[in-house]
Amino acid sequence: MGAVILAAAESPTVGRRRRRINVLRSIVILAACIVAVARLPRLQVPTQLSLYQQQIVTLALSGSSSAGSSSSSSSSRREGSIRTRTSGGSEGGDSSSGSRTGSVKDGGSSNDSGSGSTGAVPSTQSAGEEQSEESPPSLQLQAELPPDFRFNRVVAIVAYDRFEYFRQVIDALRRAWGSEEYTVVIAIDGPPKDEQQQQHFNRQGWADTVAYSEQLAWLAERGQGFAAVHVNTSAANLGLWANKKRAVAAAFQLSDFVVVLEDDVTLERDALRWFEWHITSGLAFTRPELALATCWSASFPYWPAAVEGRDALAVRELGLLDKYWSDQWAVPWGWATWRRTWDAVGANWTGQDADLGQAVLSRGWRENIPLVARCNNIGSVGTHRAGQVDQHIHQRALTSGSFRGLATCQYRELQRANTSQHTTFEPLYAMVRQGIEGDARATAWSGKGMGEYREALRAWVAAQPDPSLYHSSC
Repeated sequence: MGAVILAAAESPTVGRRRRRINVLRSIVILAACIVAVARLPRLQVPTQLSLYQQQIVTLALSGSSSAGSSSSSSSSRREGSIRTRTSGGSEGGDSSSGSRTGSVKDGGSSNDSGSGSTGAVPSTQSAGEEQSEESPPSLQLQAELPPDFRFNRVVAIVAYDRFEYFRQVIDALRRAWGSEEYTVVIAIDGPPKDEQQQQHFNRQGWADTVAYSEQLAWLAERGQGFAAVHVNTSAANLGLWANKKRAVAAAFQLSDFVVVLEDDVTLERDALRWFEWHITSGLAFTRPELALATCWSASFPYWPAAVEGRDALAVRELGLLDKYWSDQWAVPWGWATWRRTWDAVGANWTGQDADLGQAVLSRGWRENIPLVARCNNIGSVGTHRAGQVDQHIHQRALTSGSFRGLATCQYRELQRANTSQHTTFEPLYAMVRQGIEGDARATAWSGKGMGEYREALRAWVAAQPDPSLYHSSC
């Protein structure tokens, strides 16, 4: 009762003071809220999403999911964006055989309700380094193309049931400079009927690969992602080699320049630029013995110990980022070729990697190999079908994705000491790690400190007949 009387006695003065304090407190809180709201970033597509998820969010935010507006913008940007449907499985490489255009699988119509997919969730993983440089302008033609040469940009992807790899391949391709100008041909081998093969077959992985491919085609038709996507899913199980041959053959129906990827080869952001340079520079036409180019490299193989820092030092000190070898073989882990080569070997090629290499060797042809890989081979689970787990046989510890300044590279051939032997016998590899198997051959400097290794690299360059060859334009 005393407390009530005291409060009542103090209320005229204390009450006004408390009200002032409350008003001031409210003003401070309101001002803090205004400042906080002002500092909020504008609505953006979350960058932690995979590229496919970013495209879906962008499509939703921009309100471009309308069939009418998206179709008109798509058609104004390109012509003839057509994707194929399930093939009858012929080996002849004719992508139009047994295929139809315009509608998705399982009888669904091509509309804005989706692709008829069965739940493929795109990856949030990134293949390679996040792009830190703006996409440079496309390479300009430095030489006149041969008459009737169709320099359309086409990528053929050979796929099956390894969805976890496939999604990374797609994400890496979409990060590559200029990929929005490319038509992508995806050849998916059919499910096996043999009981023994079915034991190693990942049916869910296959279904997700098909579904994701259809989603990419749906996006492309609406001006998102690639210029066009052609999905050709075989009804029969052809096997890796026959499926690869039909993928390349289908791509050559669209262009005289084709990039070939398997479902475990991830491109770096400058890979397509490296391939295109062989056409824009005129090199593919002035050197008739040049049959193809690869993005893979024997340099800097994967190793479980810490090697990346030393490898990066070697690249910079030896100026390797813009250099390439010429060799008599065909490396199958990411390559590009052109009409002249395909016309000569395509009809009789079985699709096997070794057969293509033998064709190059027997004809005295050559391929260009970068000293620093423009792609990586992430495959470690078996072969195309088998389920056994193995080490990363062809993965590289370091690629061009580890470096900046790639857009300024002026590619330059590094002359071989002995062209009759494989590149692994070049004197350079006494200083640089190389190998195909995971247990790469170590250099004599593997156990030395970084400073000592740098001095050894500089001494090696100084001892060369023309040290200026080991300066990089990148």
